[in-house]
Amino acid sequence: MRTPESPAIVQGFLRMLNTVLVTSFPRGLLFLQSFPSTILTRGIFVKHVALFVPFVAAILLMPAAATSQAINTRDILREKLKVLPEHLRESKQAEDPKGLEEALQKFLSAGQEVAVSNDASPESEVHAAINPTDNNNIVVSPIRYAGQGFTTPIYFTKDFGKSWKKSSFNPAPSEGSATIIGGGDPLFAFDADGRLYYSWINLYAVNFDLTNLRWALSWAYSDNGGEAWVHDSSMQIAFSSGINVVSGGDATIYDKQWLVCDMTNGPRRNTLYAAFLEGDLSGGKVNIGLRVKPPGDKPFTTTSTRVSGEDFAQVQFTSIQVDRGGGVHVSFFGTKNGKDWALWHTASTDGGTSFPSANKISDMVFPGQFDPELDDNPNKTMDSITGILAQRMYPCPHIAIDNGFGPHAGTMYAVWTANGITSKLSRGLDIYYSRSDDNGATWSPAVVLNNNNDETPTSQFYPSISVSPQGFVAVT
Repeated sequence: MRTPESPAIVQGFLRMLNTVLVTSFPRGLLFLQSFPSTILTRGIFVKHVALFVPFVAAILLMPAAATSQAINTRDILREKLKVLPEHLRESKQAEDPKGLEEALQKFLSAGQEVAVSNDASPESEVHAAINPTDNNNIVVSPIRYAGQGFTTPIYFTKDFGKSWKKSSFNPAPSEGSATIIGGGDPLFAFDADGRLYYSWINLYAVNFDLTNLRWALSWAYSDNGGEAWVHDSSMQIAFSSGINVVSGGDATIYDKQWLVCDMTNGPRRNTLYAAFLEGDLSGGKVNIGLRVKPPGDKPFTTTSTRVSGEDFAQVQFTSIQVDRGGGVHVSFFGTKNGKDWALWHTASTDGGTSFPSANKISDMVFPGQFDPELDDNPNKTMDSITGILAQRMYPCPHIAIDNGFGPHAGTMYAVWTANGITSKLSRGLDIYYSRSDDNGATWSPAVVLNNNNDETPTSQFYPSISVSPQGFVAVT
């Protein structure tokens, strides 16, 4: 594995600024657009260009050394339906899938597309959720890059999408003189009683001090379907300060969180779990962490449970679910030797207090910065998809659990993007799938879901998976 000449985390952030500033500087306003990364995208906006000209000039002179096979914490800063035939055949509900049928009929009768947002500003990285107590209530939140700012607005509907409204909630930091220069990752999770949780990241400066940036992974809740929200400055999943855009500092960053609520009738009903990457800026070490918020108005735990073991060299891209017994399941993308990547799974039976060693779901080969060929040929052009820069591509792994009471209750499913399992294929990217019938202890051999012709390379990527109460599995 190649190692950058200087600390990778420093180079990553400097490369980010190098790239995003080049095309934006001539405008007069410095709009630092989202930058490709192995981790995430961070949109950055700065109001007063004059304050940053010397800084920008210095940054633009920095070389952009290439790295591969590495998820490093400085890189994090630089960004910031197929129903499975087996279930249609086997499920008793297939003869009368009322829940699925009702949902499909409602969808088909909805008519033409309805604009959720009529704002002219670019919006991306959308997350949505449906209220389990009222499926007419849907919420959506994107990242918005506006001419005078960067934010994550919330839109909601209470008539199954026929009309939409924007919440008045403002996710900006409460500190005075704060300027948001990055963040995003809007995420929702409903609990079993319809309370809606929301989390997002703000990366910001106070008084334009770039030697002491703040990283706030915040949360809020709504009891009326996303219209009004409860939040104050103390409601943080995790927070750090002392981030220096030049030297990095010694802060910890918390990235790409995923949320899930315990929907069972057990003792941890309505407990909220957040899984995310923790990265040490000074040492460059990363791990998957988990924090827990008990039901009601109680805050999150202030320290993280380590999910990924010490034997992992690199980890990222987590997914989290809770099973019918209240077990907390986490998957993540990781490598133990810095070269061979795989999808892993582990589960906690004590409410997220501890996690055993992870089991491998499947090996995988993924292009872009995770391409193993780059180790032997660092000048190789990274594979990419038209419209997506190679450094932005990621495997997008997700897990789902059948928490119903049908014949496949308890079955776990995993999907991800790859172009091979143990060796690289030339057919383009595919959607891979695996399942576990023993609570994640073992997993079926990975198979490709899409059925495109191998003679014409095409790419399918960025899957999502869901399981209905009737046991139907949908992959989009």
